[in-house]
Amino acid sequence: MQPTNRSSRILLPVRLWFIHFSLLIALG
Repeated sequence: MQPTNRSSRILLPVRLWFIHFSLLIALG
């Protein structure tokens, strides 16, 4: 497996958090 795969695993929760933040801004 490539090291980039590990980074993707950490990026996944960050992406979800970003979507939640975007939704909050859209609501506001």
